[in-house]
Amino acid sequence: MVDDLRELSLGEWEGRTVDEIRARPGDPYARWVRDPVQHLPPGAEPLPAVQERALRAIDAIAAVHPDGDEVLVVAHGGVISACLAHWLGLPLSSIWRLTVGNGSLSRVAPPRVLSVNETAHLARVDGTNGGPGLSP
Repeated sequence: MVDDLRELSLGEWEGRTVDEIRARPGDPYARWVRDPVQHLPPGAEPLPAVQERALRAIDAIAAVHPDGDEVLVVAHGGVISACLAHWLGLPLSSIWRLTVGNGSLSRVAPPRVLSVNETAHLARVDGTNGGPGLSP
């Protein structure tokens, strides 16, 4: 496990449901989705810090594979989105506009992004995209 690839911390929102957060005055969840940089949850890890540590981890992994080996890096959606925003030249405030589904693959050769949110490998035998662990 690479600690710098851990998911972003949501501070006081950890362990709460979206409905609980939406019920707070002014719907802070909606504000956070629109601009997670400016409307950070109380006590949450700032997105620039998330992006910095995740990119540092990716650079460290790349450094031990100098010959361009293919490497699978597994991380949570917030971390993946923060890295993709960097490589795509997008502001961090737009990371929730990217779709990064559970179990999806995004292929990069930094600084190039080759694909985002590939899910064909999740297709079940019957041809539907039900995801892993689901039975027909």
